[in-house]
Amino acid sequence: MRSGRCSCRPAGYEDERWWETEEARAWRRGEGTAEGAKQQWRDNRQDFQNDFDSIRQRHQQGRITSKQADDWEAIARMNDDEFEAVLAEWYPPGRQTQPAYWHDDAFNNPTQPVVGVCC
Repeated sequence: MRSGRCSCRPAGYEDERWWETEEARAWRRGEGTAEGAKQQWRDNRQDFQNDFDSIRQRHQQGRITSKQADDWEAIARMNDDEFEAVLAEWYPPGRQTQPAYWHDDAFNNPTQPVVGVCC
């Protein structure tokens, strides 16, 4: 099934007339699909900046890894333009037709569980 196309999806999935609302059709076209994830990261960054010490506290408590702590600190230190550039790279605009980690070797091995099931 790792062909990049879900074999169980009906052919009508691609036909916009079956998407009943304008919002659904816009989502199907990929309009604004990344905004929710971007806003969540903006909110997270604000939390990191408001309580920078909590990042290391979470690491000391074993709630996050040292890599996550380093990454979160780097995010908290970025200026707005740098951070928006990172978000643009992480969440490109447009229609997404494959799960985020579809080509990631960590999740694309026969011994790994299936991720990103579309149906």
